[in-house]
Amino acid sequence: MVKTGEPYKYWDFDALLEPLLTQAERESLELGHNYVGSEHLVLAIARTDDPPLSTLLQQHSISHSRTKQAVVDLLQG
Repeated sequence: MVKTGEPYKYWDFDALLEPLLTQAERESLELGHNYVGSEHLVLAIARTDDPPLSTLLQQHSISHSRTKQAVVDLLQG
């Protein structure tokens, strides 16, 4: 939504989602998983090269390596 309350009509969702889903699949394979779950999407987001999102993540000390370790710890119980 934009400030007017209208949905933003100009995003190219294919261009946004395809790289994210591809990276999520890579993250899954790196962890030895045979599925793509929300944890893999989070890891893909943490590895993004989208400048505004990367800046936001860096401002909050969110890195791919720290996120990956948290996911691995969580999955191991």
